[in-house]
Amino acid sequence: MWEGAGSRAADLVSDHHGVLTSGPIWQGGAFGTAIEFDGTNDHLIVSNQPDLDLVSTGTIFVWFLITGNSADNAFPRLISKGNSGATDGSYSLFVRDDGSTPNTMRARWIDSGGTAHDAVESTVLYTDDLWHCAVGVKGESYISLWMDGVLRQEVGDTFSTKIVSDAVRIGDGDGNRHLNGKIGMCGVYNRALDPDEIVSLYADPFAMLRPQSISRRFVEEAPAPGGIVVLRRRMEAA
Repeated sequence: MWEGAGSRAADLVSDHHGVLTSGPIWQGGAFGTAIEFDGTNDHLIVSNQPDLDLVSTGTIFVWFLITGNSADNAFPRLISKGNSGATDGSYSLFVRDDGSTPNTMRARWIDSGGTAHDAVESTVLYTDDLWHCAVGVKGESYISLWMDGVLRQEVGDTFSTKIVSDAVRIGDGDGNRHLNGKIGMCGVYNRALDPDEIVSLYADPFAMLRPQSISRRFVEEAPAPGGIVVLRRRMEAA
């Protein structure tokens, strides 16, 4: 969220810009500015594009802060392609916002047959008024969930992710499961990030914007670091 104002959150890598919908507002964030969602109907929408389908491998990540309860679900979606229920949609990260356990955080992938595959955090709560970094990874033979630079669960699993025509939604799950909180940075990669890259997303988030991770053209054009929403395709070294 480099802008800090207006109705668009720009994609720094491609043209998958996000549109603020139903009234989310710009606020202070972990890295400058962030978008705050009211838990009722606020969301940010990114139109469907083929390179947002993470069929074989992929990574999704979100920097988030929970500020209250969702008005319509105890498991609000931080990022979701489609509904991301038990059989619908493609992938998502979602958090339990009612301060209870188990299943306090999930990275979910829906396979081509409509079955959900989850990597789960079951004990640590994330309703502590602090910023957290959630990363969901789908490798060729595993899925995993990382929280704040630490691997919380890895599950051996081989499947193809379901392709859907739905948009990528930030702050809700295709019209429901609305987030009451802030998002300061998020991204979609069409490859499985390695452990060092995942740790970097937590320890030094802007490392992934430097020349070794992203083409020089985008580094030169990007403004000085602030809070951002980034929807990334595969990063190529300069």
